Amino acid sequence: MDSRAIEFKIVKKNLIGNVKHVFNADKSSEYTKKANTLGLDKMFFGSGANGSSSWEMVPDAVSSRKRVYINNKLHMTIELRQKQWSSNDGGLARYKFHWCGEEFVWKQYGYKDHNFKCVHLASDQTIADFNYFTWALMDVGTLKLVPNQYLQSRGLKEFLIFSCIDLLEDSLKDGATRRKERKVNDRTRHAVNNWRYNSDSDLVRSPLLAGAARA
Repeated sequence: MDSRAIEFKIVKKNLIGNVKHVFNADKSSEYTKKANTLGLDKMFFGSGANGSSSWEMVPDAVSSRKRVYINNKLHMTIELRQKQWSSNDGGLARYKFHWCGEEFVWKQYGYKDHNFKCVHLASDQTIADFNYFTWALMDVGTLKLVPNQYLQSRGLKEFLIFSCIDLLEDSLKDGATRRKERKVNDRTRHAVNNWRYNSDSDLVRSPLLAGAARA
């Protein structure tokens, strides 16, 4: 990652809610992500309760593989489309979007540490690197943005902050689902093994079957 990268910290406001705060290095800027009254995700930027600008995520009514982001000040709508394929660098390309005629993709590297990178496809240049770690009582995230010509376009920085947290929550949900499915599969496998063991034991103890076996 470029040494000139701008770093942001992402932390949960409390253990119960899903509100996340985003600070830059000197904590002079604060961005807040939370759900609004309609249950949709919204990200507020700047100072104050509602900030000077906001992005809102609206799930697509037709396809679960697409989501729409709307900015209230820029009057801009961005579509993030799910496109999963493996890349040569070991990353799993998760979501693709277009910004000012350029194509970008969010890649995910592994499921345990929730590492995401946003790459400009034409140049293969990484413009954002996001790492998020979860412990029992603490969640900590670090987002690094590379200062380049793409980040100079108005609104892209904020969109990257919002969308990376959104994709993180997808990853956390996927991980929880996989753990739940693994527990269900383990219980099912255990029950089947017990049934087989008990069935074999019953066959051996059965006088009729035992006699048939001797015959």
